[in-house]
Amino acid sequence: MNVSPTISLVIVTYLREAIVCDTLRALEPHAGLFHEILVVDNGNSPRLIEFARSYPSRNLRILPRTSNDGAVGRTHGILAASGDIVLTLDDDVRLHDPSELLNLRRFFQAGAKVGCVNFRILYESDLSLDLSDWCHPRDPILFAGRLFETSYISEGACALNGATIRQIGAYPLDLFIGQEGVELAARILDAGYDIYYLPSVSVTHSVAAEGRTSGRQFYFNARNIYWIALRTYPLGLAIRTICREWSTLALFSLVRGRLLHFVRGCFEGLRRTATLWAERRPIGSDTARHIKRLNSFKPTVLRRVKRLLRSKTLG
Repeated sequence: MNVSPTISLVIVTYLREAIVCDTLRALEPHAGLFHEILVVDNGNSPRLIEFARSYPSRNLRILPRTSNDGAVGRTHGILAASGDIVLTLDDDVRLHDPSELLNLRRFFQAGAKVGCVNFRILYESDLSLDLSDWCHPRDPILFAGRLFETSYISEGACALNGATIRQIGAYPLDLFIGQEGVELAARILDAGYDIYYLPSVSVTHSVAAEGRTSGRQFYFNARNIYWIALRTYPLGLAIRTICREWSTLALFSLVRGRLLHFVRGCFEGLRRTATLWAERRPIGSDTARHIKRLNSFKPTVLRRVKRLLRSKTLG
């Protein structure tokens, strides 16, 4: 990592041109903090291209896509980025205080094996903790304000080691949305790097309604965790992960009245079993044991259900 590491900002968006433009305007006074700003536009919007032409800072670039690759479309921006640190945000997520990027730089400089840093995510409306986006294996009530090592990546609010991610690759495009951080986290850990939650860098989440489809989280999360576990984990950890996540999602979907979406996701996941088995590239046994140890800190299912009931986004 350089003495003063450069930061590339990658934002992925779909049909939220007004929100992205507002976010970029808010960043104008701080554009000098970034080596480059890349917007992956899944909606191929001419408006964003026009906006970029008039943007005061010359380091903004729009990457239009002819098809919607979902949240994993950020992969195109990550692999196009050249910064030492690649910071990725969803289109309805903003840095709470851009000056906190100094904390991020210092953290990467201090740790030679830092592969990813997750930020604290707050609801924009009241700056309370965004419970729906907390998937770390720790209790948010106890650990939201503390630094800790994690096995999870909050994809729309994190920073990746640029050199590492360009070497091992980013998110698989077949996942579209949901759980993709689980797979990338496994590969980062398997490459010998660590993943952290750093509360001294915060973002706000406005929970934009545009582009959201009711029940999709239960479908994609159920489908994707099966795909990820089967092709990425050793068999024992794969079975354990699928059983734990499917049982939890089944309960969550029942509470929210989305059981059919969950069942469809499971079925779609199972349909690819033969192909996934042929594509298996499981992580090493030491990495699997490390993930098991980190996941042992997960809150109980009852605590997770209580958190779900306070969520503003999982519907």
